[in-house]
Amino acid sequence: MLTHRRHTKPGGYFELQELDCRFTSDDGSLTYDSNLSYWARLITEAAEKYNRPIPRYTDYLAWFEKAGFVDIQQNLFKCPTNPWPKHKILKDAGKYQLLAHIEGLEAVSLGLLTRALNWKPEEVKVLMAKIRPELKSRAIHSYQYKVFITARKPRHTPPVNTNSTRLGNSAPPTPNSIGPSCPNSPAPPDQINAFTPLMPITNNDETSRRGLSVRDMVNTQTDGS
Repeated sequence: MLTHRRHTKPGGYFELQELDCRFTSDDGSLTYDSNLSYWARLITEAAEKYNRPIPRYTDYLAWFEKAGFVDIQQNLFKCPTNPWPKHKILKDAGKYQLLAHIEGLEAVSLGLLTRALNWKPEEVKVLMAKIRPELKSRAIHSYQYKVFITARKPRHTPPVNTNSTRLGNSAPPTPNSIGPSCPNSPAPPDQINAFTPLMPITNNDETSRRGLSVRDMVNTQTDGS
């Protein structure tokens, strides 16, 4: 993040978009012993061993602060893993996310699992074959957190805070509860419940003005099993 600040003009803006690789669900339909959850644990373990740890969605805010950015704005979204929501916008997001995972998950996994965890390529392919049905199952209301952060580099740059104690443990934005988390949630419930669960909606009905969470879709989901 210090490098990004160094290459940003004074007064200029920097934007980050990141998808947390960890899967979760609000209703427990994605279990700890699922293949998706197992994959996420494996890939984060492998990345650690490869000295490239995968951040949690809660980490980025503190990095921006430590680098000395100002006017930091963070937005967090739930990105459904497949088109299980009934709402059209969320369903469309799930379609694209499913396609990305089906086409890309094996490529992401092969290098890390074979080099860091000494798996054989055939073993990775077997795991991928087990994961695909779970990715496609609309009975599993899984999603991943996607974080958007924009920030400005000050025109008169203050000294960088290199002694921040909040790296990897950033304070969440204004609380907006999203309800209980499942056992394999990507962060402790007190952190998850503090984040805004809203997806952007564009029309003018009341539900759209207040936003619509993926969790709202669980009770109205009717499109699969």
